Amino acid sequence: LLWPLYSMRDAAEGKLAFDFKTYVEAGKEDPDVDVMVIDYADIEENPKLIIRKVRDELVELVPGVYLGKILFKTDSGYTKLGYFALRTPR
Repeated sequence: LLWPLYSMRDAAEGKLAFDFKTYVEAGKEDPDVDVMVIDYADIEENPKLIIRKVRDELVELVPGVYLGKILFKTDSGYTKLGYFALRTPR
């Protein structure tokens, strides 16, 4: 993920891009499911135009494997943009 005016930072195992907060709450589309939220909105350094409107929601499918949902905040609520997968390093 690249943003034209945002500088990525070096880290021990790669690059860091946008800062975020995490917490657990009911999913926006599936309120009966608790999700881990990756929230970019409250970080002043994140670009307002797009990044601060993104909300990622993660659920653990099996130990160490996660399915993520990308949501975009609009005036009428959230729109689903897509999915992604993560796993813990082996």
